Amino acid sequence: MSVPAAHPVYLEDRPFKPEFWIGAKGLPSDKYEPLVLAWSLHEKTVLQTDPGFLMTYGLVPRSANEGIVYWDDPQEPRHNIVTVAAPSVGKYPLGTHTYVSISKDYLQDYLTLRNMALVQV
Repeated sequence: MSVPAAHPVYLEDRPFKPEFWIGAKGLPSDKYEPLVLAWSLHEKTVLQTDPGFLMTYGLVPRSANEGIVYWDDPQEPRHNIVTVAAPSVGKYPLGTHTYVSISKDYLQDYLTLRNMALVQV
C-alpha cells in the first residue's frame, strides 16, 4: 500500500488531497482502494478501517483497555463489528503487533453493496 507522504506537501497550484491506494500491475486499474488504511512512522504502525465502511453501517467507536477500539452497531444492537488494535511498536525485542478484525457478515455485505472483491495484501 502507498500513501503520498507522512505529512502534507503544500503545492500552490492544487489543494492537498490525502489518498490511500494499493498499487497493482497487469490489472484493469493501477490503483485499488484499501478497506484498512495503514501508515508507519517512528517505529509505529497504525491501522484504521476505511471511514466509508464505518459510515455505511453507522458504526460507533468504543474504547477498551490497551488501546483497542471496538466499533459497534447501535441499531442492531451488536458489539465488536470491527476491532482495531493499538498501533504496533517495532522496537526489538519488545515489539508489538497490530490488527484489524471485521465481522464476516458485515464485510460480505459491504463488498456486495460496492460490487467489489476482497484481496489480502
